Amino acid sequence: MIPFACPACRAPATLRPERAGPLGVSAIAALVLLAVWFTFTTELKAERVHACELFLWSGPQGSPRGGSIRHVDPDDATASSKAVVVGPVCLAHTAQLLPLDCHGRLVGAKRPDEQAEQVLDNLDTVLGQVRSGFDDLVKLNLYVVNHEAAAALTRAMARRFPKSARPALSFVTTRLPHRDALLALDAVAVTPLTPDPKNLLRKRGWYGPGGCASVGLLPDGARLYVAGQAESGDLPTATRKTLESLKKTLVHLRLTTASVVQVKAFLQPMSDVAVVEKEVEVFFGKGKVPPLVLVEWKSSEKTPIEIELIAHAGRSYFSAPDVVDYLTPPGMTTSPLFSRVARVHYGPSIYVSGLYAGKAIGAKDEVESIFAALKPILEKAGSDLKHLVKATYYVSTEEASKALNDVRPKFYDPKRPPAASKAMVAGVVRPGRALTMDLIAVPTLRVPNSPPEIGYGLTEKEAAEGWLSLFDGSTPFGWKGASVEGNLLRGPGTTRAEFGNCAVRAELVRGGTITTGGKEVKVEPGPFTLAQTGMRGSIRLGDGVAVSKLLIRPLGMRAIFNGRDMTGWKRIDRASLSVERRPVWKVEAGKLVATGGPGALEYAKEPFGDLVLQVDVRTRGRHANSGVFFRSIPGDFMNGYEAQVYNRCLDGDPSRPAVWCTGGIDDRQNARRMISRDFRTFRMTVVAHGPHLATWVNGYQVTDWTDTRTKDANPRKGLRTEAGTIQLQAHDPGTDVEFSAILVSELKGSEKGK
Repeated sequence: MIPFACPACRAPATLRPERAGPLGVSAIAALVLLAVWFTFTTELKAERVHACELFLWSGPQGSPRGGSIRHVDPDDATASSKAVVVGPVCLAHTAQLLPLDCHGRLVGAKRPDEQAEQVLDNLDTVLGQVRSGFDDLVKLNLYVVNHEAAAALTRAMARRFPKSARPALSFVTTRLPHRDALLALDAVAVTPLTPDPKNLLRKRGWYGPGGCASVGLLPDGARLYVAGQAESGDLPTATRKTLESLKKTLVHLRLTTASVVQVKAFLQPMSDVAVVEKEVEVFFGKGKVPPLVLVEWKSSEKTPIEIELIAHAGRSYFSAPDVVDYLTPPGMTTSPLFSRVARVHYGPSIYVSGLYAGKAIGAKDEVESIFAALKPILEKAGSDLKHLVKATYYVSTEEASKALNDVRPKFYDPKRPPAASKAMVAGVVRPGRALTMDLIAVPTLRVPNSPPEIGYGLTEKEAAEGWLSLFDGSTPFGWKGASVEGNLLRGPGTTRAEFGNCAVRAELVRGGTITTGGKEVKVEPGPFTLAQTGMRGSIRLGDGVAVSKLLIRPLGMRAIFNGRDMTGWKRIDRASLSVERRPVWKVEAGKLVATGGPGALEYAKEPFGDLVLQVDVRTRGRHANSGVFFRSIPGDFMNGYEAQVYNRCLDGDPSRPAVWCTGGIDDRQNARRMISRDFRTFRMTVVAHGPHLATWVNGYQVTDWTDTRTKDANPRKGLRTEAGTIQLQAHDPGTDVEFSAILVSELKGSEKGK
C-alpha cells in the first residue's frame, strides 16, 4: 500500500499496488503520468483542478507579478510590509478561507498551528485557480479568535512565505463562521488573467462561507468601493433590505450585481451566519455569489448587519479630472467623516497594513497617534490623506469609537473622506489597544514640477509670438526622407505639412538648397533668414544640407475674436441639458472664458478648409478639459477635427502624455509629449492641408497625421477636406479655460506677407 495525502486538504488516500493487477506498480506509474498530463492540459484553461480530484498537485507555473508590486518598509519577522503599492493590474480577491479540508471538515480542532497551516494550504490552492501564488500576495486580512491564533498565523507566514512575499496585513479578533475555527483569512493577490467583465468569479471552493465563489477578479481599470450600508429589521430582513439598498447604489452607477468581486458583512450574532448566507445566495443567485467575508460585530438589535462591497466599474477613465471621485448616491446624506462611494478611475492601488498606536495612552491620543503614523507611510507609497479610498475601522470600546469620530475631521478633507465601515468588534489583537485601521489608497495625481516647454531653438518670447520649430533637435518627426545625425537635421527631406506665407530662420552647418513656397534658394553655412516665402508649400532641404535649427513664423494671421465681445460667435448647446447645466461663455479682461459644460461656441461668420490656426489658451483649473475644433459641420455639436486642450501626463512625466493630451488630434493621434502646463498661457498651432493635419504647442510639433479614411461630411466618421467652422469646446462641468487670441489664415495657392 502506498500512502498518499492530498496536500491541499490533507485528506488521506492510498494507492494499493497489490490490487493493481498484473501490471502492479507500473500501472500505478502510468496512472500518475496520466494525472500529470490531465493536470497540465487543465491548467492551460487557466483553472487548476483541485488535488483531490487528480491525486496530484503542482504549484503555479511562474509568478505573474512582474514589476507590479512595490513593498513599503517590508519586515521579515512578520512577513509583512507597512504598505504595498500594486498595479495597475488584475487583482484576485478571495473569499474568507477557513481551516477546512476539501470536504468542508475542520482540520486541527483546538490546534492553532495546524489550523494556520491548513489555511495557508487553502490559500495556496485558491490562488492557484487564478495562476497566482504567495509571491503575488498584496494584502491579507486575518481573523482570529485570540492572541494564540494570531501568533500561530504569523509564525506560519514567516516560515512559508518566500522573502519576495511581504503583503500588507490586518488583524481583527472575531468569532468565525465555523464554531471551531480559530483563525481565517481573505487575500488580495496579483493575477495574470484577463477576465471577461461579465464573468468575474471563480466558483470552485470548499473552504469559506457556504455558496460563495472562492475568488473574484478585479480587472485593471475603474473600481468601486462602497461603504457599509445597513437597514433595520431582524437579521434576515435587515440582510435582504441592505442587499437591495446596495443594488440601488450599483444601478445608480450603471452597474449590476455581476460587477461585484467581494462582499464583506458585519453581523451579529455569528451563530446565525447561515441566515446571512441564505439571504446572500437568494439575492445573487445560486452559483453567482461573490467571495464573502463575515465578521461578528456588536451593534443594536435594530441594525444587526452592515454590508460593504468592492466592484469592477469598467475600463480605465484617464480623462477624469482626478484619480478618484467621492460620491453620494440619491437618497443618502453626505458626511464629512466618510464617503458613501469611492470610484477609482484608473491606476495603482495602495494597501496599508493595520495600524496601531505606539503607546498605551487614552482613546483620543490613540487615534491621533495612528493618523500621525499613517502620513509618512502614505508619502512613501506616493499618496496622502486626500487619496484614501476605503477604510475599515475596527474598534473594541465605545471610547475609541467616539474618539475616532472626533479626531477624523482634523485629518480628512470633508469633501474627500474615504468610503468606510466602522465595526465594534471583540478585539484588535494588540494588547492594550482598542483601534486598528485597515486602509486602501491610490497614488496622488502627480504633475510635472518643470515649467512649460518650448520648441527647439526658440525663446519663450518667440514661442508666444507664434514661431514654430521644424526640427526638435533629435528626431526627423514631421519630415519625409530627412535624417538626423549628431543633432543635425540632414537633407534630402521634405516637411509633411504645407505652410502658407511665412518667415524662415535657420542655422546651417552645411549649405546647399532650401525650397520654400515653391522657390529654391541657395544657402551657405551660417545663419539664414527669409522675410517671407510668399507661396503655399512644404519646406524642402536639398541633398547634403544640414541644419541645427529651422524655424518658421506663419504670416497673414487675422483675429476672429475681437477681445471685447462675442461678435461672430454663437452657442451650440445640447438640448437635453437643462439651462443650469450648460456652460457659461463670457468675455473677461479681453479673454473669452468657458466654464462648465458640455457645450460649444462656434465662429459662424465663415468656414475654413485648409488653414493655419493659432490659439492662445490658459487652463484655470487642474486638468481642465477643452479643445479647438476645425472643419466642423456648421451648427452641429462638435462634429469636426479636434485639437485637444488637456494638460495631463502619467506619473508627472511629460514624455508620457495622457490620452488625449494638449495638441493631440482627438480619437486620431495623441500628442507625443506634454508641452504646456496648467495655469500658464500657451500657444497651440494647427496646420491642415488636404488630408494632412499637424499641431504644435509652444512651437514644438506634437502631432503629424494623415487621414486615410474614406471621405465623409462628418470628420468624426471619415476624411473631410471641405471647409467647416471653428468651434471652441467646453468639455465637462470641470472645464475652466480662457482664450486670449484666436488667429487664422487660409492656405491659398499664393499670398503676400502682411
